[in-house]
Amino acid sequence: APAVIEFVDIAGLVKGASHGEGLGNKFLSHIREVDAIVHVVRCFEDSNITHVENSIDPVRDIQTINLELILSDMET
Repeated sequence: APAVIEFVDIAGLVKGASHGEGLGNKFLSHIREVDAIVHVVRCFEDSNITHVENSIDPVRDIQTINLELILSDMET
């Protein structure tokens, strides 16, 4: 059988998600079902598109994602 890759775009992870902020545990429950995670973070400036932290910092955003996933994993 051919290999199948299903991509799922789950937007909404914010600082505090492991404690219910943003989509919180709903987001994190979707992540638990996947075999791989691909980080796609914003690296461009555009005053017409808001950012939850009000600034563009891809390193911070990746660290936030990693921390929230770790904290969520520790609670299960």
